[in-house]
Amino acid sequence: MPAAASASLPAPARVRLDARVAAALPGVPVEAGDGVVHARVPARRLFAPDSTALRSAGGLDLAPLARLLRDCQGCAARIVVHTDAIGPAEDNRQFAAARAATLVAWLQAAGVPAERLSAHGAGEAEPVAGPDTPASRSANRRVEIIIRP
Repeated sequence: MPAAASASLPAPARVRLDARVAAALPGVPVEAGDGVVHARVPARRLFAPDSTALRSAGGLDLAPLARLLRDCQGCAARIVVHTDAIGPAEDNRQFAAARAATLVAWLQAAGVPAERLSAHGAGEAEPVAGPDTPASRSANRRVEIIIRP
């Protein structure tokens, strides 16, 4: 992590940002590269099927992520939501945008400054797996949290 980025973190938290994100999001793959930390969360861990409301029970606890983003004064997070390719592309994009907005609103309500958050609904435009099987459709339904220190 560049010195400028680590200087924005409180002294006890000057641990690699990717390790902090991984600790905040247990069980979620986290990668660092190109100056960002990238977490890929299966949509089912945050949202019920066909819903833009966050899961109230049984989902991923986002409070540790909110604390991390509040404490990392120089960090900005981009929330990108992806869907499978079932249905019209524009409907999928709008649905993804609504989910992204829901997640950003939750983070704001948890104290993360709005100016450090952005939401994007990618819809079906950036698949990570082919749309031919239930497993690949499930893999494409995801939330990417991209944090720039």
